[in-house]
Amino acid sequence: MSESNVYKLDYIKDKLEIDKIQGGLMAMDIFVLINYSLSLEYPNTYKEKLKLVGKEHLKYIIKRYNSKHLKNIQTLKFILEKIKISVLGEIKVLLIGKNKYIINLYNGSFPNQYKKLFGFQKLPVDYFMSGIIEGALEFVFNKKAKVKEKVCIAQGRKNCIFEGTLI
Repeated sequence: MSESNVYKLDYIKDKLEIDKIQGGLMAMDIFVLINYSLSLEYPNTYKEKLKLVGKEHLKYIIKRYNSKHLKNIQTLKFILEKIKISVLGEIKVLLIGKNKYIINLYNGSFPNQYKKLFGFQKLPVDYFMSGIIEGALEFVFNKKAKVKEKVCIAQGRKNCIFEGTLI
């Protein structure tokens, strides 16, 4: 790891210590730190790695809520509603075309915490959630899907906007 990356991680550690003093080290802080560390260690591949982790998390959610028998838009909304529990945000799903969906995430704890620790970002940061949504679309519609976060709370926006396309 380069010297500047070590410096950044020391800064993060110091920032987390401040948060710890102010009310306890939160799991979201740790997740944000892991995400940021991956971006430093694997700048060319971390986005896809986090999307895969998101898809694996989705499998756990499907198993936990036993929703494997349902395969329609209500299932997609149900799965994403259960995800709300883990991301502590409000999710809205919109169909905008035959194979195209817009998913809005309001008050997402991950992008809010990312912004708190690292300031406003130029690009969206929630690749984990992209993976969850991509996996949900693939599960519900039994087709490959591609999801991209278009707008992010960490960029100073009101909500995160994900665009999902069935292939």
